[in-house]
Amino acid sequence: MATRITLKDIAAKCGCTVATVSRALRNRTEIPETTRKRIQEVAKQIGYVPDPAMSALVEHRRGMRKAGYLENLALISPGLSLAESQRMPHRMALIDAIRARASELGYQVDFFYLPWNTAKQKEMSRMLKRRNIRGLIFLPSDPPAEEASFGWEDFASIRIYRPPLQPCISSVDTDVYQGIYLMMDRVLAAGCRRPGLVIQKLVSRNTAGIWPRYLNMVVAEHAGLSSVPSFEFDGDITTRGNRTVFMDWIQSCKPDVVLAFSAPNVAKVLQESGYAIPDDIGLVDLDINDVAEESALAGLFQSRTAIGWSAVDQLHGLLLTNTMGLPTYPSTLKMAFRWVDGNSLRRIAPSGKQAV
Repeated sequence: MATRITLKDIAAKCGCTVATVSRALRNRTEIPETTRKRIQEVAKQIGYVPDPAMSALVEHRRGMRKAGYLENLALISPGLSLAESQRMPHRMALIDAIRARASELGYQVDFFYLPWNTAKQKEMSRMLKRRNIRGLIFLPSDPPAEEASFGWEDFASIRIYRPPLQPCISSVDTDVYQGIYLMMDRVLAAGCRRPGLVIQKLVSRNTAGIWPRYLNMVVAEHAGLSSVPSFEFDGDITTRGNRTVFMDWIQSCKPDVVLAFSAPNVAKVLQESGYAIPDDIGLVDLDINDVAEESALAGLFQSRTAIGWSAVDQLHGLLLTNTMGLPTYPSTLKMAFRWVDGNSLRRIAPSGKQAV
């Protein structure tokens, strides 16, 4: 039986290490092209044939092995400390997703609170540079991250949410227009004609006011839908002052379906005020917690995991290509919403009768 040619035989012929031969045969670019071609030619001449069983074992071991440590990334939170962020479940879900994906790729993520103070922002920029941190991910903020006084030329940067009219940083965002179109199809199918948006002022600011603006655009494109003025509020809608003003809005504007962030709290106020959901008024959650087969609330689901992972993947690509500074043509990656059926919105059967 002929003896199998091994990587060691090729290495002896070429005067290099087995590791170099392995990388060259896999066409890895860290091996110079002339060396790769010479090793590949020697392998061909002496009749080297990869052992499929050994190749499968190597790939399996490679897949089981964690990525080696690459470097630290900075997760920058303008205006909100870690303690404040920890009181916001959706924000923490995003932070956890970013850390998990970064760890898979071999990065460690350090959290930094960024105050809206020009001198402190400049000092943070210098501090990050001294620590050899090159990659930055900016969490949602108002004002947007572009307004921070940073030495942008020293960093690769990605931000999450809130693309302004003139973006300077590439970003990952939700496709709000797609989400509103998807939602209005379900609202129309439920027989509703007067959708009313209920949104915290902080959410509206952090998303550059696109929710009411896009909703008005979509309502105008659908025959039979009537525009209802949006209701914006500060803090918690269950507080006495907010409840009173909110119920005044309900009675004066008469929406037949409420489209709301913090929808569970909105449902509580409506029910305590004597409204039956969905018989008297429908309710759609604009930021539903989970995709479930049967949910108490109907609404839109955005995957914080997908958003966080995509932000890290984009930043990873910039770091691999050493792409620093603000891009000439910033890009925004849009993540689609999913619809979740729920008991807070009537479902109409094809015949026009209400589905049971």
